[in-house]
Amino acid sequence: MRRGLIIGCLVGLVGLVRASGELPQLPEPNGLSPEARRLIRAKMDRHQSQMSELVWAVILLDYPAVERSAAAIARAPRALEPGTELAALTPYFFEQQDLLRRRASRLARAARDRNGLEMGTAYKLVAETCVDCHVAYLNPPAGK
Repeated sequence: MRRGLIIGCLVGLVGLVRASGELPQLPEPNGLSPEARRLIRAKMDRHQSQMSELVWAVILLDYPAVERSAAAIARAPRALEPGTELAALTPYFFEQQDLLRRRASRLARAARDRNGLEMGTAYKLVAETCVDCHVAYLNPPAGK
């Protein structure tokens, strides 16, 4: 039931994005300078595109495309590294980038093995990481 709800929401979201012709943007984060926000956006453009491709590939069970996209995400270096202009981002934010890479690797293996059920489980973990990273970016969780 939950899996169906998650996939239904993703299909709806992707449909809206396709209909509008543009990708939604995150709201502005608290505590980041305009320079830091500009830097983050510039570095995350490719990531946004990769994740959009991955959503469609998973929903359509396009195993080769899922394997390709997930493996590219897993191999990619961190988009962002801690530094002075990103000092407002918590260590948790950077940990989520590393977790995304591990989870994307699991997703790529499931796609390579043509295991649709494992692919769904692995994608759910990737999506969970996305949400956690966005929360850490917009409003860092207390104690993380």
